[in-house]
Amino acid sequence: MNGYDIYMRANSLLGYNTCKDNTSASHHLLSFAFTAVCQICADLCIKTPQSITDEISANVKALEALPYGVAMMLASSHGDTDANRFFAELYNGKRAAAKAGSSSVKDVLPVDSGGTV
Repeated sequence: MNGYDIYMRANSLLGYNTCKDNTSASHHLLSFAFTAVCQICADLCIKTPQSITDEISANVKALEALPYGVAMMLASSHGDTDANRFFAELYNGKRAAAKAGSSSVKDVLPVDSGGTV
């Protein structure tokens, strides 16, 4: 999944239409989309992409959270407070799941200070 895919998924979640005819408007939207994707990647501790078309590699839960965070930011930029609030709640839940650490237990014998078991 790349940044553009995430942006298009966020637009789809919001029900927004993207402007494909006006080149300057499209450039502005893609610039904002790239900024939003980078900010959400940083929030999720994912390596930020260098361009909107770069593949984003992360665990499944983080990739699931990305479009919701971008949708939250898009709704905010459009002044859509109801959608912003809704996607903020969804994003925060998915963010918490993505950032929940998995702990592991090592299968080792304890060693005392003398180095014997």
